[in-house]
Amino acid sequence: MDKAKEKSEPILEDQLGLDEDSPSDSQSTTEANTAVELTDGMEKKTTDLRPWYKRPKIWGIVAVVLILLVAIGIAFTAWRNRTLAQEFYTNDWRELIAASELVTTDAEQATYTSFGDVEKSLLDMQSKVDDSQAETNKLPELLGDKEAKSAYLKGLEELDKYVTLAKNQAAGLKDVDEAQLDELGSVATATKLALEDVKKQITYLQGFYPDDFFILNERYATVIQAYESAQDEEKAKQDEEKSKEDQAKQDKANAEEAVSLWTQAYIAGNTTEMRQYMTAAFAAEYDFSQVTSSSRQYNYPTTYRRVNTDKKGDQYEVIETITFVSKSDYSADTTYTQTYAFLVSQNPSTKQWAVNSQRYQ
Repeated sequence: MDKAKEKSEPILEDQLGLDEDSPSDSQSTTEANTAVELTDGMEKKTTDLRPWYKRPKIWGIVAVVLILLVAIGIAFTAWRNRTLAQEFYTNDWRELIAASELVTTDAEQATYTSFGDVEKSLLDMQSKVDDSQAETNKLPELLGDKEAKSAYLKGLEELDKYVTLAKNQAAGLKDVDEAQLDELGSVATATKLALEDVKKQITYLQGFYPDDFFILNERYATVIQAYESAQDEEKAKQDEEKSKEDQAKQDKANAEEAVSLWTQAYIAGNTTEMRQYMTAAFAAEYDFSQVTSSSRQYNYPTTYRRVNTDKKGDQYEVIETITFVSKSDYSADTTYTQTYAFLVSQNPSTKQWAVNSQRYQ
C-alpha cells in the first residue's frame, strides 16, 4: 500500500531543486525586448520593441535630416541674397549709365546761356546716386558677396563726389577758373578708375560710362572759352560801333565848324580865310566880288545862326540863317534873314572838312 501511495503523489518542484529564479521565468533584459519569430523560410527576425524616442538609430536619422535642412536653408539664403544683389547691381548699373549718357548729351549740346540743362541733368543723376548708395547699404551681407558690395559702394562714393562737383561748377560756370577745372578733371579720373574696379569685381555687369562723361572739365572749358570769345567779339564790335559813332559825331562837329568859320570869314569880308574852308571846286566857282566893301555899302551881313545838320551820303548838309542889314539914304536901316544850305565834304588826303557848295534854302 505504501508503495502505491508513493507512486500516485506528484513530484514537487522543491524536490526537483527548482525555484523562482530558474531560467524559464527570468530572462535577460535584451531577450525580454526581443521576440523571435519564425518565417516561412524558417529564418529568425528580430524586432526592437522599445519606444521610438529611445531608439538611437531614430535620433541619428533626425540629426541627419536637420543637418540637411540647415544646409539647404543656408544654401538657399546664400543663393537668394546673391541673386537679389545681382539683380540690383545689374539694373542700378544700367540706370546710372543712362543718367551719365544724358549728362554727356546735354553738355555737348549746351551753350553758355543754356547750361542750366546740364545742371538739371547732373542734379537728377546726383539724386539717383544717393538712392543707389542707400539701396546698396540695405543689401544683406550675411552669406552675400561682401567684396562686390564694398567695391560698388566705393564706386558710388567716387561717382557722387564727381557728379556733385560737376553740378556745382555747372551752376556757377561764370565763376569757374582753370584751377577748378583741373580739380574736376582729377576727380573724374579717380571716379573712372573706381568704376572700372567695380566692373572687374562684379564681372556680370554690362556696358560702361561714356568716355566724354569723364571729361566734363574739357567741355566746360570749351563752353567758357567760346563764351569769352563771343564776349570779346561783341565788345570789339561795340567798340567799333562806338568808335564809328564817336567818329561820326566828330565828323559832324568838324563839318559844322568848317561852315561856321567860313560864315564868320564871309561876314568879316575876309576872302583869304574863306578860301581855307572851301574846296577847290567851290572856290573856283564862287563870286568873291560880293564880299568886297563896295558891294556891301548898302547891304551887308551881321550875324548867323545854325539851324540844322544832316548826313547826306559822305557829306553833311548844314543849314544856317544869316542876318543882313539894308541901308537907305531915305529911310531907317532894316534887317532881314536869308537861309542857306551848305554841303560840306572831307578831303580824303588831309581829312579836313570844307564847304563844297552853297545854295539858297
